Amino acid sequence: MSKTPTDKVMESLVNLIEQAYFNPAQVGRYLSEQPYYTTDRTMEMITEIITHIARRAQQEQVAGKTSDGLYLATELAYALEAIKETYQFKTLKLPRTLSEISAGLPKVELKDINRNYRYSWLDNNNEPESVRIEHPFF
Repeated sequence: MSKTPTDKVMESLVNLIEQAYFNPAQVGRYLSEQPYYTTDRTMEMITEIITHIARRAQQEQVAGKTSDGLYLATELAYALEAIKETYQFKTLKLPRTLSEISAGLPKVELKDINRNYRYSWLDNNNEPESVRIEHPFF
């Protein structure tokens, strides 16, 4: 399976970042001096990175692991959400939130489910409030 040009760039970028002589200020300065279209695409990429790292931070926090970068990404994701609420971007396509994604999904009503024995527990209203177990050990 051949790699796309994007895969090749990302792989070389990750390898470069992991090296000791990597200078993030130099990369930032170079990317900021590009034309507007390239700058907008760069900011789209950065917001995607922030969003994905913030989601990873939530998963890592459950496992009891964290880092300063994960914390920063989480706080930046909150800031991005606040900015998206107050400003309508014209040339940027920012990542959608989970609530925006779920709002576009069709709503499923329980009455639409085919009622058969597989879903009989949903309509089972004839059960007594308490369950009594007749067993000698209880």
